Amino acid sequence: MGEALIDQLEQLIDDLSRIDPHDLPDGLLLESQQRLLRIERRLHGIGAGRLQVIDARDVTTATCGRSTRGWLVEEQLLGRGDADTRLQLARSSVKRPAIVDCNGRR
Repeated sequence: MGEALIDQLEQLIDDLSRIDPHDLPDGLLLESQQRLLRIERRLHGIGAGRLQVIDARDVTTATCGRSTRGWLVEEQLLGRGDADTRLQLARSSVKRPAIVDCNGRR
């Protein structure tokens, strides 16, 4: 469920990446960057919610033989600090769901 939406999102990102920012007027460039940052925060919130479930279910151990942190570092190629931060946010979302909620919604 949701895979079709993720496919569509990837296609939209591909389309967006073809736009040369040098061709945008200053006002539109700044406005679009602000929107991209807001979208990025929302995606991080969605990802944190999913990462919490992955960690709680021990999915990465069962499917790849790695801890969630190990999977983030070794297979998703995140730096250790970034992986630790993401995992800490994901784990804290159980006790403080507003953190993920504010990042995952408008």
